[in-house]
Amino acid sequence: MRLALLMALLVASSCASFELVELPVREADVYPSAHERDGVAVAAEGILDPRRVERYFGADLLRHGILPVQVIVSNHSEARVRIRPSDVLLVDERRVVDPLPVDVVVEIPKARGLFITDATAARLDALYGQLALRERLLAPDETYRGVLFFDVGERPRRDPFRTRFFRLTNLFSEPPLRLDVVLTEVERGERVRFGPFGLEVEPERAI
Repeated sequence: MRLALLMALLVASSCASFELVELPVREADVYPSAHERDGVAVAAEGILDPRRVERYFGADLLRHGILPVQVIVSNHSEARVRIRPSDVLLVDERRVVDPLPVDVVVEIPKARGLFITDATAARLDALYGQLALRERLLAPDETYRGVLFFDVGERPRRDPFRTRFFRLTNLFSEPPLRLDVVLTEVERGERVRFGPFGLEVEPERAI
């Protein structure tokens, strides 16, 4: 009886851990990193706090060296604009860092426990599929956001006293990592570049 109760509690705990919080949808121009041109605003936000990453993605991806980057586009112009994942470029000095396939990243939360049911795995697949940045045509007054997952190398594990954070900032000096977003204005066929959005690693800080 006790063993059955313990197994039930473990299963319930495993399922509860995947009651994930939905990423908020905000206009791009409210983000500090936003760049705006001709009525179109683009922002890039690194999901930096391990606790937020756990809530949004079901696992601390940062501990595995994976940085989720949310790209937000708000089209307040009168034209239609298109965003493609292939037009979002992360550069490490002179090396291009390609985003990881979503089906690779989703295996991390799936591997967290022995009691991941088929239903839970399917929910995770659906969640990551909804979050991933896809090709999208934005009409006037439309906002879209999607996430790309970049392998930026393993970082030290978090301990109870100190932590390490990623940070997306706009810098005048050349950052070690930089993110560029190119949109296409459909009617004119013109490609418009936004960025660079600088990416750096802050020193450890006490918490």
